[in-house]
Amino acid sequence: MYPSSSRSIRARRRHLFPSRVADQLTIMNHTIMVVDDDPIIRRILRRILESDGYRVIAEAGDGAEAVEKYRELRPAITILDNMMPEMNGIEASRKIVALDRDAKLIMCSSLCRNMFESSARMAGVRELIPKPFTVQQVLDVVGRFSCTPAE
Repeated sequence: MYPSSSRSIRARRRHLFPSRVADQLTIMNHTIMVVDDDPIIRRILRRILESDGYRVIAEAGDGAEAVEKYRELRPAITILDNMMPEMNGIEASRKIVALDRDAKLIMCSSLCRNMFESSARMAGVRELIPKPFTVQQVLDVVGRFSCTPAE
């Protein structure tokens, strides 16, 4: 029998997965990786997300680094810029989706136009955040995923 839907996420997971495993599953659902070649943008996104209860577990400065960190850490959500050295965000998205077809990818870019948007979606990007962005835009887009802030 499954617990009632009014119970917290952590309580439901404890019912299904006793002990520390439940806590680890809850924490894993709140993990985010931020990928941008501009360290200021990474810091701004980190602060926005952490102030709302999300856990930023990794940052990357280019697409190649993002793919490696994704392979290692498997964050619940990855927010990527498109214009980066080494490997752009669309190519990184393709490689991440090749590793995990269920990857939750968000592209944060100043290039949010129709043609770019269709290329990003074909690469596996599920949502787009236009630059410049507001705090509310970031939180609204991240909140669309089943991932909710940590309790």
